[in-house]
Amino acid sequence: MIETATEIRTFQPRETLFAQGDSGDHAFVIRSGEVEVFRMSNGIPMTLGVVRPGELLGEVALLDGGTRLAHAVALTEVEAVRIHRDVFERYLQDMDGMAGIIVNSLIDYVRTSIGMIDDMMRIDDIMAGDVDGSSTA
Repeated sequence: MIETATEIRTFQPRETLFAQGDSGDHAFVIRSGEVEVFRMSNGIPMTLGVVRPGELLGEVALLDGGTRLAHAVALTEVEAVRIHRDVFERYLQDMDGMAGIIVNSLIDYVRTSIGMIDDMMRIDDIMAGDVDGSSTA
């Protein structure tokens, strides 16, 4: 079982699980509570979703070795299973070749989509008269 090779973590409301731009050496499976996932773009927080019990969090950076795409902050008290990269990679090695191709394709799609969202927010700033994109409103 995954839990025997990982650790259980508890987070209090408003506690950060990870921040946008952090390196990703682990993911979480949420056992209880809720976590808000949001991205800062031009100083504006943009909620991407809420992660609930049974859902995986932080897998993109873990899978592709990139940095965290967003912040993850506990909305309520959260209990989560922290899955370290080496454990996660062992599970992925057990997947057949096609599953790995699909996973890599989805990760590329997520990173490209996040980049497009950032670009659109910069265009909105420019159209609103904030030419250098420094607006925090």
